[in-house]
Amino acid sequence: WQTGQKVVIRQDAWQKTYNALNEARRIAPHNPGLSEDLGLLLWLRAQQTDALPAIAVIFYEESQAAYRQALHLNPRSATAWAYSAAIRHAQSRPAMLERMFADDAARDLAATKIRGELWQMFDTALALGPNEPDVQLILNRIAVDRWQELPVARQEALRAHWQQANPALR
Repeated sequence: WQTGQKVVIRQDAWQKTYNALNEARRIAPHNPGLSEDLGLLLWLRAQQTDALPAIAVIFYEESQAAYRQALHLNPRSATAWAYSAAIRHAQSRPAMLERMFADDAARDLAATKIRGELWQMFDTALALGPNEPDVQLILNRIAVDRWQELPVARQEALRAHWQQANPALR
């Protein structure tokens, strides 16, 4: 995922990892790292199924639920906030919104809500993890994809942040 290339996970390996993470969460329900790991596994699967929005929607929702659990256990996890923002970023794409909401009015209302959550999550991740490479990479991708819709003040803040970012991630 760090190279920007699609990660291909074999179904049997994915299922084995999914089962192991769920078993580990059952044994250690207060471990936020396990919920983050499950969220990442589900997020990767959602990205693999992006061409099939009906399926991707389910994996993004399950991933978001795992990250919500991780954030409940550790609200200062910049990585969990960043991936939560990435999920909202993916869910706010038109194809995803059309799959999630058949009615135009409901879709527009949901899009506004999802974008609001996206930027709240984005800002929280940026505040908590300005020097974490994985957080920088995720947030930079979101910002670049949405640059044209950003207010000038946010663009300026991001430019200042990028000047402090790891040079390999600029």
